[in-house]
Amino acid sequence: TSRVSVVIDTFLVVFVALNAPISSSLQSIGGMPGLLANSVHFDTLFVGLGVLSFAFVCQHSAFIIAGSLEKPTTHRWSIVTMSTLLFCGCLAMLCGV
Repeated sequence: TSRVSVVIDTFLVVFVALNAPISSSLQSIGGMPGLLANSVHFDTLFVGLGVLSFAFVCQHSAFIIAGSLEKPTTHRWSIVTMSTLLFCGCLAMLCGV
C-alpha cells in the first residue's frame, strides 16, 4: 500500500504543478497576495483542518486494521479495503441525496 500511496502522491504533486497558476494569470489578479486573498477563506479554515485531520486518522486506522488481521494476506486486505470503500461510497451517496 505504501508504493501505491507514493505513486498517487507523486501524481497529485505533478498534477498540481502542471495546473498551477501561470505568471499571466497571477498578474491579472494582483500577484501572489491577490491569489492568497482569493484562495484562503478564513471563515472555513477549521472545516478544512478537520477534513485533513479526519483523513489522517483514517489512514492511520487503516494500518492498525491491516496489522490486526489474523492471517494478513493481500487478498484478505483487498476484501477489507473494497468492502469499506463500498460502504463509505454508499454512505456518501445517501448523504448527498
